[in-house]
Amino acid sequence: MVTFSRREIYKLKKKIEMAGNHLCSVVYGSLPPETRTKQATMFNDEASDLNVLVASDAIGMGLNLNISRIIFSTLKKFDGICTRELTVPEIKQIAGRAGRYGSKFPVGEVTCLDAEDLPLLHSSLKSPSPIIERAGLFPTFDLLSVYSRLHGTDFLHPILVSYKYHLFRIEMHWFKHRAAFILL
Repeated sequence: MVTFSRREIYKLKKKIEMAGNHLCSVVYGSLPPETRTKQATMFNDEASDLNVLVASDAIGMGLNLNISRIIFSTLKKFDGICTRELTVPEIKQIAGRAGRYGSKFPVGEVTCLDAEDLPLLHSSLKSPSPIIERAGLFPTFDLLSVYSRLHGTDFLHPILVSYKYHLFRIEMHWFKHRAAFILL
């Protein structure tokens, strides 16, 4: 089950578990990385009783999950400014977790709780993916921490300076934006 707020995640988890047939793992972006990994591991473990994952769009990146079915509770999310419909790439990224290559489920299913969302879901899945014109690199705290340990420093500024230097050595066009480097 995919929804887009922590409150909705726990509300759905409670509703599913109260029905009595399933136990749920939860995953969302602000969970500590260790907790997120533990929840994903328990969900993937066939011996575990946790057989439903209630998550945010955080499942769309960085976790290897054995998912047979994605159910969107909504196709709208608050993006920090306003509530908007998901974009085609966002829908495809999340939906692509079901039946993912290398998962124990070779074929995945994707649907919505609300039948009114189905036309947007179906048209998004049939739409061609947009051409990527530029990409960004936003190092996570964990990545910066690893980089810090590898370079023997505990100070953030020298890490960022060194990190920026190594990026420029790749000979690509980068510019700094909100403490991140964006590839043009």
